[in-house]
Amino acid sequence: MLPGLWRASRELVVARGGQVRVPHGSSGDGSVTRDGLHASGGTKLSSARRFSICILCAIVILAVACATPTPTPVPTPTPRPENPLADAVFGMGLDSAGRIYTVDKRIVRIDDMSGAGLIVAGAMPFERALGTSGIALFAIAADATGRIYVTDTDNDRLIRMDDLSGGNWVVFGQEGSGPGQWNQPCGIALDGAGRIYVTDWVNDRIVRIDDMEGKNWTSFGSTGSAKGQFNGPQAVALDMAERIYVADTFNWRIVRFDDMSGKNWTSFGSEGSGPGQFRTPARLCLDAAGRIYVADWDGHFVARFDDMGGSNWVRYGFYGTGVGKFHSPSGVAVDSAGRIYVADCLNTRIVRMDDMNGAGWTTFP
Repeated sequence: MLPGLWRASRELVVARGGQVRVPHGSSGDGSVTRDGLHASGGTKLSSARRFSICILCAIVILAVACATPTPTPVPTPTPRPENPLADAVFGMGLDSAGRIYTVDKRIVRIDDMSGAGLIVAGAMPFERALGTSGIALFAIAADATGRIYVTDTDNDRLIRMDDLSGGNWVVFGQEGSGPGQWNQPCGIALDGAGRIYVTDWVNDRIVRIDDMEGKNWTSFGSTGSAKGQFNGPQAVALDMAERIYVADTFNWRIVRFDDMSGKNWTSFGSEGSGPGQFRTPARLCLDAAGRIYVADWDGHFVARFDDMGGSNWVRYGFYGTGVGKFHSPSGVAVDSAGRIYVADCLNTRIVRMDDMNGAGWTTFP
């Protein structure tokens, strides 16, 4: 403590009630009022004593002020822009204009990989109309007129709308295992006549209907690993001859058959990590040459092969976040120029590459 402050503190004692007491031995024997001018007995404080009081108060105030730390201003964090693909990159597709769609809890469409024409649909009719059971959309497709079809997996139904405003919203299906019923519909594809093909995941079957009223309901498949059987089919696609391809996920194979009777059943693939093997074949598509592309969820890669014999097997990608890496790819598509698009689900992005060597690697966002 400073010597002057110590001496002054010995001369004064602050009593209850805010009065200042003069210690025994000082001139005067009464209390000094708070104005420090007169004791109760009329004794006037000396100028020196008053000066000591002022000095003491000033020193105490200064000491308290110096001891109180000045708070450090907390910088206002710059908010990170929301990734427009958050909750929206579980499945993907392209329309006839080459626009890119992704889906999960909402639908996103962009015109190209720059993000031009971005539309995020999820708050308009979707949150209301998709219900409250998770709003998990699995796959998306568009017909020749631009109408959009999605599998609303958690709500066990299909949805069709004219555009992303939800115009002419139509739904079909309910939970179950009979005609007109689904148990987690997943993949969806359309043929040249506009008929709709759906993988009915838990029911282990493929269904075809003529329209969104369920006309001419036809199903094929049962549970198992033999010919004509599936184990968790997740994706469906058609080639130029309208043969049907299915990602038979938990049988670790791709299946092809000519029609909904299962004619000319052919399968390719097995479980593993080598050529011709899959970890979780989740999505598939075909290019104009009929080559088959498969996105492997647990393998973190995309495979391409020429035919159902696995000719010219090429695999690209492994686990990670950088160039040439995927984290659970959940969709694959090829545009008219042969460029490959991948829904890189757990990296929350779309990847486009020119070929299966990864040339021209581009991401959005």
